[in-house]
Amino acid sequence: MDSSDKFGKATIEALLTDNKGNPLPDQQIQVTSTNGTFTCMPPLSLADAEVSSSTEGCLKTQEDGTVKIYLVNIPFNRPGKVKAFAPMGTSR
Repeated sequence: MDSSDKFGKATIEALLTDNKGNPLPDQQIQVTSTNGTFTCMPPLSLADAEVSSSTEGCLKTQEDGTVKIYLVNIPFNRPGKVKAFAPMGTSR
């Protein structure tokens, strides 16, 4: 982030695997942050303050075990901590 940015933004990427290193697809991920709003799509520009906060559909791991979401910190552009975890209901 540039310190002159009006809006902070970050890409959150994670890989979920079992204890053997096999990817775990279709697992629900839960995320929290000390600052900001999670979104499925990145903001189109820093000037775009109308960012949807909906994460419906993007908080499940893909076939390769990955998940990608975005954190938009409006309007503070200050550091925050993100925590993510997957409550495991099934395993391979």
